[in-house]
Amino acid sequence: MRPAWAPVVPLVAVALIAVGCGVDTSTDATTGSGVPLPKAPGQGQAEQRLLERYYQGLIAVGTKRSVARCYQRQIRDLPPVVLGEITSSGASGDTLAKYNSRFYKACVPEGTSAISPAISESQVKKTRALLKRALKPVLESEGAFPNQIKCVGKRIDELPISELKLLTGPRSVTTDAIAKAMFERCGASPE
Repeated sequence: MRPAWAPVVPLVAVALIAVGCGVDTSTDATTGSGVPLPKAPGQGQAEQRLLERYYQGLIAVGTKRSVARCYQRQIRDLPPVVLGEITSSGASGDTLAKYNSRFYKACVPEGTSAISPAISESQVKKTRALLKRALKPVLESEGAFPNQIKCVGKRIDELPISELKLLTGPRSVTTDAIAKAMFERCGASPE
């Protein structure tokens, strides 16, 4: 891998937030609590399905319900033209993750994590698997070899839950150090 950490390290957190956005779930059109999310003016069925899939995807990877609802409201309240573009583009995890990172401060109280403290083992497994899948193209674009990508996958499986939670937060010296150590153990050159 190239030693350019600046573009890779923040993508770890973005990838983790993004991983749940495309999870296919079969639920009703509610916020997950049984209470329908009110439609924004001009919002159609496609937008409502997107918002529900988005919320369920975030919950599937252990995002706190209050944070997932906030992200969902923030997306819903975008100008209709922007929401329509997101919906018509297929709303990839990368697209939605950009918005998540934009809304992070509004949705996650300072000093807390977006990930639920009651995250289940199945959610942790799903988060790890989806994070590996989301990071693969990022690492490939940075010049990682297949054996290095496999190594990063093993390191993700070994991350303690506390570090996995940190990687979902805003970029910091700590999150950079976690990602950098993980990449260096897999053959990346330090800066």
